[in-house]
Amino acid sequence: MIRPIKIIIIPEDLPSPTSRILSKVNNGTKDTEEYVTTIGGMLSEAYIRDAGSTNTITASVTYTGDKITKIKYQDNVNPHVVDNLYTISYTNGKMSAISMDQTAMSTTNHSDFTVFYDAGGQLYRIVEKKKMGGSTSYTHYVEHKFTFSSSNVAKVDYTAMLMSGGNPDTSTASTITYSYDNYDSKINPYTTLPKRIFYGNRYLIPDQFLYAFFQ
Repeated sequence: MIRPIKIIIIPEDLPSPTSRILSKVNNGTKDTEEYVTTIGGMLSEAYIRDAGSTNTITASVTYTGDKITKIKYQDNVNPHVVDNLYTISYTNGKMSAISMDQTAMSTTNHSDFTVFYDAGGQLYRIVEKKKMGGSTSYTHYVEHKFTFSSSNVAKVDYTAMLMSGGNPDTSTASTITYSYDNYDSKINPYTTLPKRIFYGNRYLIPDQFLYAFFQ
């Protein structure tokens, strides 16, 4: 069974349309990840396949100019377990906000992400406010705060709490810190993919981030 996935949008530049990008990831005799490009070399779709079944998640990418503005994730299960639409906004050429609309097993959820940068333009934190279970008000707050060492992520502080009256309820907050070190000099093939998308064939929770996209 394919587990639900969560997408994290990373504000980086796209590879050159003429660049070669990662095509397939193989597990035994099965391609568990496949990345399809246009004639011009731009990523158009990705397929994430469960190694032990026919379950597949398709990610369809929409561009406005050279920027990714929508990503649609949908599985081939009826009813859908994964059915997410991400809409991406930019300010002065940098990604500044993302909205996510999700329908899963007849339940609707909505998230609004805000992306923050430091004075030098480096990614600083991403805040997500969630409306769960069809709520018209925000119910959950999640923050990822990033610390970089050169161009590599050295630490992520993950803070989650409930929301009340539209505000985070700090009395319910919990924080987990994840540290990353010992980066090698090898070229990671995932860095050839568009760096505004960040996903994998697993449930992406903070301790499973594929930080190749930050390197």
